Amino acid sequence: MDLVIGLSSYPAGGKDFIADLIAKKYHFFKVSPGEIIRKLMKKEKIEINRENEIKYSTMLRKKNGSEFIMKLCYEHAKEEGASKIVIAGVRTLGDLRFFRDASYIFFKNIFISAPAKLRYERSLKRERDDSPRSFEEFLKEDKLEEKTFNLSKIKLASDFILVNKEKEKMEKNLDKIMKKILEEYKKYKKE
Repeated sequence: MDLVIGLSSYPAGGKDFIADLIAKKYHFFKVSPGEIIRKLMKKEKIEINRENEIKYSTMLRKKNGSEFIMKLCYEHAKEEGASKIVIAGVRTLGDLRFFRDASYIFFKNIFISAPAKLRYERSLKRERDDSPRSFEEFLKEDKLEEKTFNLSKIKLASDFILVNKEKEKMEKNLDKIMKKILEEYKKYKKE
């Protein structure tokens, strides 16, 4: 039985940072759906920006099923021999359903919450091709993410909410969440 932890948030909420912490401290294999999507876009010579990533991932889901991107992520991790996996970017209810419906996966989702202004400042530091140029553009992208992925519903459907404002406090709370998840997983495996 594989253990999969999904991470969800609005853009620049800290999914990759927190996935890296989980990978390092708890020995999980990290998968970033965004990286997988950007690699596919590069192969097809599609300009990489936030709007195109959303359109492309939406097209993939419509063409191949709502769970398609999560299947790619899970298959990638399994090809690497992983059984403890953290996914930095569970975006849709279909993504959640894929993991929750799989009898061979123990799954928990953590929604990461952070204020928009802080997330915008973080996005500037990432220096990625798809980073917004202004706070107004960032807020516009937030609205697009909500409209496209319904992240407010993902937040409600998540097993845990982790506030990511202050690093030390966030890390303490993450440790508490991970302790609960690992204890539940251990009990579940025994049943």
